[in-house]
Amino acid sequence: MAFRMERKTLWGVAALFIGISFGVQADGARMQAFTDAVQEKVTDQNLMLIAMEAGKRWTQTIEIYNGNAPVPDAQTARHIVARLVAIDLCLSDLHSKSPDIPNIKDLYFPSLEDAVLSVQVANNMAQFVGDEELLMEEIIAQTECEVLAEAIRKEE
Repeated sequence: MAFRMERKTLWGVAALFIGISFGVQADGARMQAFTDAVQEKVTDQNLMLIAMEAGKRWTQTIEIYNGNAPVPDAQTARHIVARLVAIDLCLSDLHSKSPDIPNIKDLYFPSLEDAVLSVQVANNMAQFVGDEELLMEEIIAQTECEVLAEAIRKEE
């Protein structure tokens, strides 16, 4: 009987490692598919820069949500959330002016399940933000697409 328990445990551990590996590969595959789609569909260099920053931040927040990355301190969480909100505002503004540009968020989160994941991840990040006034100040400082693109360039 003990042998069977050990064997079941070994199978459980093996399944866990396979699941973890699959999750990491899935996130890597998601980012690669996103990168390929952005390179294929986006021609404007500022939009491409903002799209790649969005992909990087979405991947980062998914890794935190899945427990594959450490939970950020409040200042780092504010920066991540502010950047994502600024990206979203920028992309919304661009879409209102030029509806023919690709929907960047749909390129990263193409299915209904992915859309649900994006909401879960955003809600998860909100709990780490802390002072919402500081968050709003950081968002306001980056609302224009050109300012956002310049801030991204400076961080590279």
